[in-house]
Amino acid sequence: MTIHPPSNDRVRAWKGSPDIRAPKRYLTRNKDIVRETDILIAAPAEIEEQIRSGTWSTVRYARKLGKPVFVILPDGTVHVD
Repeated sequence: MTIHPPSNDRVRAWKGSPDIRAPKRYLTRNKDIVRETDILIAAPAEIEEQIRSGTWSTVRYARKLGKPVFVILPDGTVHVD
């Protein structure tokens, strides 16, 4: 398992793994995650896509790269791109 920690230590989970990336700002880290995955599973807090949301920004980036995206909405609905 690869860990991509945020640069904000206050909200970091501090899990261990042999493969821990350097801490980065959220949007930069999220793009790294997308580039290193085959699929993206996202669980945004909102049902409607938001412009100023890190989760939705990550979903948009995965779509732009042509990655399969599974979005699990708060009501349990799953959208597959």
